[in-house]
Amino acid sequence: GWEEMHPRALSLMEAQLAVPEDARLDEGAVRAVETRDFWRAAEVSPSEQSYHWNRNGETMFLIGDAMGRQMVDLLSNP
Repeated sequence: GWEEMHPRALSLMEAQLAVPEDARLDEGAVRAVETRDFWRAAEVSPSEQSYHWNRNGETMFLIGDAMGRQMVDLLSNP
């Protein structure tokens, strides 16, 4: 989520979101999805396993939906 402050996690997120801008890739051929809005706290999740998004089904659905929408757009607009 947006409260993550660990430098290693932040650098990983930054690197993942930068992939579509990598000049070695075909422009527009790769998408990244910002997923921090999908974080659900342990109190509303089945687990306190933060590195697995607290095993929250809503979070997993939202991530998959967002990624799927980007894939549809990518395939529709080559």
